[in-house]
Amino acid sequence: MIDIPTPYNQYAEEFILASTFLDDRVVGDLIASGISEDTFHNPTHKDVWRIVKQFYAEGTVFDELGVAMKLKEQYDYAEPIAIVNNISKAAETTTSTPIYIKTCIDTERRRKLLKAAITCFDSVRDEDDPDTIQEKLTQDLQDSGNNILTDADISTESGKVITDIRERNSKQVKFIGISTGFPLLDYYLGGYRPESLNILAGRPGAGKTSLALQLAINILFQQIPVRIWSLEMSAEQLLAKLIANLSAVDPNRSKDGLITEAEFELMEQARYRLMKLPLFISDASHVTVERIAAQHRRDLVRHGQCMVFIDYLQLIRSTDRKLSREQQISTMSRDLKCLFKDTKTQGIVLSQLNRNSDQSAEPKLSDLRESGAIEQDADTVMFIYGEGQVKIGKNRHGAEGKLTINFNKPISKFTTN
Repeated sequence: MIDIPTPYNQYAEEFILASTFLDDRVVGDLIASGISEDTFHNPTHKDVWRIVKQFYAEGTVFDELGVAMKLKEQYDYAEPIAIVNNISKAAETTTSTPIYIKTCIDTERRRKLLKAAITCFDSVRDEDDPDTIQEKLTQDLQDSGNNILTDADISTESGKVITDIRERNSKQVKFIGISTGFPLLDYYLGGYRPESLNILAGRPGAGKTSLALQLAINILFQQIPVRIWSLEMSAEQLLAKLIANLSAVDPNRSKDGLITEAEFELMEQARYRLMKLPLFISDASHVTVERIAAQHRRDLVRHGQCMVFIDYLQLIRSTDRKLSREQQISTMSRDLKCLFKDTKTQGIVLSQLNRNSDQSAEPKLSDLRESGAIEQDADTVMFIYGEGQVKIGKNRHGAEGKLTINFNKPISKFTTN
């Protein structure tokens, strides 16, 4: 066995951990950058990372004392406060965090490469089968580079395309990704695919929020977690629509005292069904794309999968007030697209139409408010107008088209014939 010192950078490991104490949003950035338990060589740092990641997944605000208490509780450290305080001294600001993220990832890769080289050397010395040695070394070298950006392997990726099409052909799969719950819509869209930004647009009162909620219900019934960012309506207002949808009871009839006890029972049953679904609603104001991204990564850590609904794009707060509103929307649209692409997930983002667009005409892509970047970044753009009329104005993976969905406005419910 070759004896070579293991690559390790203690300060870099301490710095990125200390950064999480300064700003818990850094945890999402670390995860997105490829930081994992294996990135840390020091066993204590591994334990601290597990605890920090646990707090982040639970959405719990944490500090040095909280982490120290968990070290004592979960791993029985004798002096946890001293350990955490020592780590926290490594960083007074998060400005240099990206530099130390790269240092830690590079050091992790060196450890993996060293291990692969030593294993290869020992296998050669033991006169193992050369083909086996080469296959193992190739795999180890490939694994060591999982966290770096590389060009796509044309041969491998194109092979995956043919294999995927062949499998769907043999099984007669009608859609990819997440079903909308509407067969004809699935036929056009092919389902909501991973890495996709999907725009749902309409004029005020057209029913875009109700359609978004119907899509959310259909996805929730597939036991797929859904988070709704409601920037216009309160959680109470959204839940009122959802309960009406599931119970088929028009809440507006309450003003005349016409709701019966039997219908109240249906509403209670609908409320119980909602409580059992993996639904999360965020109705905070002044939400930024950065906050949405951090929460989305937290949801993925906690649930493994989560569909995002944002109601609506133009109400997201920009972090750069110096830009024009069109430039702000452009930046946010691009950032959302990158978020879904990087996390291999999908989201539905609602959008308004321009005020000066023809109210009586069928909507078109140019009617999107601050439309330039939205129509460019979106994988699909769907308009709702008239009486349940739906138009697919852009579809990166398939055909455009039109369809009609029955809309029962009093109970905010969309159904097909």
